[in-house]
Amino acid sequence: MAGRTSSYLLRPNKAVDRLLFADLLGRVDASLGIGEHFTYVGMGGNYMEDFRLLHERFPRLKMVSLEERPQVSLRQRFNRPHSAIRFLPQSSKQWIEQNLPSTSQHVVWLDFQGKNRHDQISQFQSLVAGALKPSILRITLDVSNETLGGKTTPKEKLDRLKSQLGHLLPKELTVEAFVERGLENILRDVVFRAASQALKNQPIARFQPLLVVSYKDTNRMLTITGLLSSRDQVEPIVEKSGLREWDYSWLKTEATLNIDLPELSARERLSLNQMLPAKATKVSHIHKTFGFWLSDEEQESEAMLSNYIQFARHYSQFARVSV
Repeated sequence: MAGRTSSYLLRPNKAVDRLLFADLLGRVDASLGIGEHFTYVGMGGNYMEDFRLLHERFPRLKMVSLEERPQVSLRQRFNRPHSAIRFLPQSSKQWIEQNLPSTSQHVVWLDFQGKNRHDQISQFQSLVAGALKPSILRITLDVSNETLGGKTTPKEKLDRLKSQLGHLLPKELTVEAFVERGLENILRDVVFRAASQALKNQPIARFQPLLVVSYKDTNRMLTITGLLSSRDQVEPIVEKSGLREWDYSWLKTEATLNIDLPELSARERLSLNQMLPAKATKVSHIHKTFGFWLSDEEQESEAMLSNYIQFARHYSQFARVSV
């Protein structure tokens, strides 16, 4: 399950990922009726933050929280943001295998941590194969090299990855290609290939990626959100939702969005926002105006500033509050 180690609330990069997810659902709502016809199924962690966010956007959206650990479930119930949540004492694997409804549409977020990739991808494939169409499916994976052995050689890392997901990797994947492409890009393509494989007996069905995001959290994470539907539904849904014009859409960029935001004080953020959007393309000028770097290296600092400009509207500001 997700959210076992660090505070779910104090992760600015993950917060942006969640907000982009909510924005995406808002865009497809006109085509699919997310708030009226779907059920959200998630792994809310201790703080249930995604349940809070989606309830604000879709007040009538039915919700199910999956958690097999009793103490975590008790804490979730205490922190629940509203009463319209059904708590199930199950793992995601149990729910998919035993309780995945074939008669209702879902938004499902498999928010995984750790290195048990074979099981995680298998769950995703079962979900793709069994979910009612159209549905919105989302998977988060740990793509840090440490999950393949922190001090091992590239060959040893590749051998370990092949032992986990060999049937979904290109047969010609060499050590050199593994190093050049990186684990993040390789696992992104694994998810795409896994979805296609899961639908091989359903030729009229398709999993269309809509949002692909990577970010530094406790580890490096990759999140892929896609539309599961019949092939003839994909284009009408995409067109009505305006996803080809949405700056963050996979359909527009066909690239993974990298979220690497700087930690900013309220004063720094205010100063930045006063220069936007007029000077959004003049990152070096804004950088010099600041008079200091946001990290130890100038180039890295400029890159973080550019990343902030890209996601400024979704940047969360945390503050101390006495209750």
